Amino acid sequence: MSGSLTSRATRAALDYLAGKRLDLGVAPQTMQLALLTAAPPVDPTVGQLNEVASTGYARQNVAWGLATNTVPGQPSQIANSSSILFGPFTDVNGLAYPATHCALVGVGVPDSTANLLSADVSEIETDSSGWNAANANTTKARSTTAFKQGAASLRVTSGAAGNMLVGTAVNPAVTAYTTYASTAWVYTTSSGIKTKIDLNFMDSTGVTTAYKTVGQTTLTPSTWTQLTHTTQAPAGSTQVQMLLSTDATAAGQIAYFDVMTLAPTLTMDVLMSWQFDVAGQAAQNESLQVSPGSLTMTLG
Repeated sequence: MSGSLTSRATRAALDYLAGKRLDLGVAPQTMQLALLTAAPPVDPTVGQLNEVASTGYARQNVAWGLATNTVPGQPSQIANSSSILFGPFTDVNGLAYPATHCALVGVGVPDSTANLLSADVSEIETDSSGWNAANANTTKARSTTAFKQGAASLRVTSGAAGNMLVGTAVNPAVTAYTTYASTAWVYTTSSGIKTKIDLNFMDSTGVTTAYKTVGQTTLTPSTWTQLTHTTQAPAGSTQVQMLLSTDATAAGQIAYFDVMTLAPTLTMDVLMSWQFDVAGQAAQNESLQVSPGSLTMTLG
């Protein structure tokens, strides 16, 4: 199977070798193989890949052996050290379209790590219109009673004991397979209140692709606490709603939120692609295997 290094990966390698970019992401880098039903374009992004969508398909991790150079003066080469197994495909059509190519994707650094929330949505300096009450137990408003930064915060008040929920009124655009970090500072004078950040990833039509939640934090009264939630946007995601979820123990309890952020931290870059010598297809409950040594990368 033959493979070609994308220009993005080539630039990253040259930057690293030249000492201009020493941080290439998480070490050791997580690399996954994606099956494609058509040739990728030149220097593709993950979103431009014609990836298999059959039920039972998932990208698979790739383990590499050490780089070898058996002939002096010749380029070094690295190859996958173990089998890579896809499936079994539980789709009624099995692997509906033949896998003609595959691509290696790995952790990279996004072009921008800026906050996707506007200044007013983040710090509520003008009004609270950037947030909506998401259930009947919630009343929200801008408040100058307590704030972490600036002069105001988002005040959330419970109608009764139970969950209070507010979400962004306008959903920021996201990219599938990119990792996003969200943060928020929260303050209360009540005891026993628990809170967290949830992220509802959706496709372009508003259908949820994944609802990502984390464990709750029990707040210490009269103390500002920072909440965090870091997760990867799943396939098909184009937008996300950030939700601030709080469990009150009585009516009239208040939580103040301030300095909310949502930003990409890691993205998935296409590092390399290969064309299969023979297109692979599997029926329902069958699998597709890439043998050890089938994937090679050469540098030098």
